[in-house]
Amino acid sequence: MEDASGVDLDWFWRGWFYSTDHVDVAIDGVKLYQIDTNDPDEEAEQKRREKKERPDSISKERNAPLTKRVDLQPGLKDFYNDYDELQVSEDDRKAFRKFVDGLDAEERKLIKRKTNFYVVNFRNAGGLVTPIILLIRYSDATSERIQIPAAIWRADPRSVNKLIITDKTIERLELDPQRQTADADSSNDHWPPRLIPTRFKLFKDEPGKNPMQKAKDANKPESEDDAESSSDPKPPEKGEKKEKASKDKDARNKDAKDKTSDKGAGESVESPEPEKSNDPELGREKPAAPRVKEKVPQ
Repeated sequence: MEDASGVDLDWFWRGWFYSTDHVDVAIDGVKLYQIDTNDPDEEAEQKRREKKERPDSISKERNAPLTKRVDLQPGLKDFYNDYDELQVSEDDRKAFRKFVDGLDAEERKLIKRKTNFYVVNFRNAGGLVTPIILLIRYSDATSERIQIPAAIWRADPRSVNKLIITDKTIERLELDPQRQTADADSSNDHWPPRLIPTRFKLFKDEPGKNPMQKAKDANKPESEDDAESSSDPKPPEKGEKKEKASKDKDARNKDAKDKTSDKGAGESVESPEPEKSNDPELGREKPAAPRVKEKVPQ
C-alpha cells in the first residue's frame, strides 16, 4: 500500500501491530460559532436577550425589596444611574454603513448568513487510530451521518477537532451508531452526555460453605447423613425439664426407703439427705431438711 500510494503509513499500522491499544473515541466537547454582522442595532438586541436570560445574582435578588438611598434622596443620582451601555449611538450606525459600503456583493452576502459553525473535539481514549463515524441529529428531526477518515489522527493521535458547517441547529451527536469500529466504551460516544441506566439485584446474604466443605458433602453417602440427623437429639422443652427433675427426685426417695426396710431390727438408719436443686426452671434453691433417725420396730 505504501509503494502504491507513496505515503508513509507507519503512524497507522504502529498501533495495530506493535501495541495493545484498543478503539475508544470520545466526544470531549462542542463549540458553536456564528458570524458577527457588526450591525450595532442587531448586536445590541442580541446582548439584551442574553442578559435577560441570565439569572440575577444572589445579592441583587436579596437587595431587590430594600429601599435605595437614591429613592429617598433623588439628588444623589448621577449620569450612570440612567445610563444604558447597550444603547446604540448615531456614530456607531454611521461607522457600520461606511463598513458595508466598502464590501463587494459577495462579502455583503456573506456577513448576512446565519450559518452555524460547530467545532467538535474528539479524544482518542483507547489509543488506537480509527475512522470516525458520526451521526448528527438536527432540531428539525432530520439526521446526517458523516465518516471522517483515520488520517485525521495523523497530526495528533490523542485529540483532534472537526469543523461542521451547517445552517441547521445540531441537537445531538452520536459516535459509531452501528458499532462498526468496535468502540470499547459507548458511554462517551454521545453529546450531550447521555445517562445510561443500569440495574442491581437484591439478594439475601446467607452463610455459605467453602469449597472443601462442599466437596466433603458431595462425597458423603446418604446413610451417614441419616445417622447424623438421628444422632442429634432434640433439646428438651422447659416443661419436660421440670417433669424429668421431679421424677428423678421421687425415684431417689423411693430407693432410700427401700434400703431402710432391708436393715435389721432395732437398727437405726439415717434417711438420705435430699439433694439441693440447682435447676433454674425449678425456682430458687431450697434449704435441705434436717436429718431424722428412724427406728425400725423389732
